[in-house]
Amino acid sequence: MKKERDPTQEEFANLLNWLAADRDTAGRKYESIRAGLVKIFVSRGCVDAEDLADEVIDRVAIGLNKIIGRYEGDPATYFYGFVHYVYLEYSRKNSWIVHDMADTYLAALLQKACFRRNSIKANLNLG
Repeated sequence: MKKERDPTQEEFANLLNWLAADRDTAGRKYESIRAGLVKIFVSRGCVDAEDLADEVIDRVAIGLNKIIGRYEGDPATYFYGFVHYVYLEYSRKNSWIVHDMADTYLAALLQKACFRRNSIKANLNLG
């Protein structure tokens, strides 16, 4: 995963302020957005879903100064816009995992099909 740097304390504080003026509300929104990001990555089969969610949050925090004042809408939507790109990077880096899983799945399907065929043959010979 391409990680240039972690966000500074100031960048992270700006992120929380962007989510809500009240610190508790901002914390709840942060946790809700992070949980949503984790769910998305888990649903895509990512082993490192929490790390990928954190990567999205870090990227938003680092680049937030470029969009503050211009972005209108729910901040969560802005975070979700980064998911695709982080997932693509993850997929490229971990494509062997996907291929390995697919090969294992196909092998299991073939084994099951052979077992069924042999069972049918055996039943036909008995009857």
